[in-house]
This record gives sequence, structure tokens and C-alpha cells, in this order.
Amino acid sequence: MSLVAMLWMLSSAFAEDLDYAGQMAAAQTAMLAKDWTAAGAALAAAEKAAPSSPNLVSNADIGRLYFLQGVLAYRSSGKIDSAMESWRKALVLSPDYQPDKDILPEGDAQDVFYALAEEQRGKEQVALGLPEDPGDVMIFVDGRRFEPMDSVYLGTHFVQLRCGDGNLVSTWYSFGSPPP
Repeated sequence: MSLVAMLWMLSSAFAEDLDYAGQMAAAQTAMLAKDWTAAGAALAAAEKAAPSSPNLVSNADIGRLYFLQGVLAYRSSGKIDSAMESWRKALVLSPDYQPDKDILPEGDAQDVFYALAEEQRGKEQVALGLPEDPGDVMIFVDGRRFEPMDSVYLGTHFVQLRCGDGNLVSTWYSFGSPPP
């Protein structure tokens, strides 16, 4: 039995108890083992577990969730169109995300990812509408600290609030169209 297969078996045995980071690790291990079903289950669990994460989730980790979903769609269907929606989400959340070459080697699919990154740079952004003085709350959107005048690409983003007492509140939030 290969090391990857053994690691995947161990990670999938405990998948129900894993947090966001653990689910993402389980997804990567399953993808390397080409177990698309287990990878899909781990990615879905990671997306669901993100709001209950006890730690700040980094921008790269948020982008990686949707990058891996896109790779999974591409690998399981063989069609690049299946991956593009997830990759666009990854680039909305993490515009500078760089593909993992172990998961998506250089080639046509990676070229499509880079073309989508260029396309994303031309998209409209919307102001977050944060209060000028949030008090002792630090606001993180997609793993980056945001200030009142900052903006994001339209779409669903991962928002975390770090309160002055250390509590962390997290949710997925959709930033809609800018005002007319």
C-alpha cells in the first residue's frame, strides 16, 4: 500500500471530526490518490466547516478550496468547462491565487486558470460598506484584514470578525451589486 493511500485512509477515517484545515488536507490527500468521491466529500465538508473554524482562515486557504473544487470537476468529468465556475470563485476570493502544480500540472487546464485570473482583474468591485470605526473589532474578508474604504469583487466571500475579547465570528456573505 502506498504512503498516499495509507494517509488517505487515515484521514478519511477521521474526516467527520476534522476542522477546515483537516478537511482541506484530507481533500488534497484524496485527490493525490485519485479518489474523486472522497475528495468531493472532504471539500464539501471543508466549505461547511469554515464558519466554525476557531482560527482565522488565510486567503490562500480560501482560494484553495475553490481551486481544488475546480480541479475535482475537471478531473472527474474530463471537461475544462466543469472547472471554470469554481476557478472563478477561487479568483474572486483570492485574485492572486497560484495553482498548485502537484494537483494541476502545467498544460491546457492551467492555461485556462491563468486566463480566468486575467479576466477576473477586469471585473467590477464593490465597497464593503464597513463602519468607519468598527471599535475593537478586526474585520477579515477572505483571510485579509479590511478597512472601511476597501472593496471586493462581487460575489460570495468568507467574512471573519475578531472581537476585542478574542472571539471569532465567521460566515459566508454575498456582496451584491454596487449602488446605482
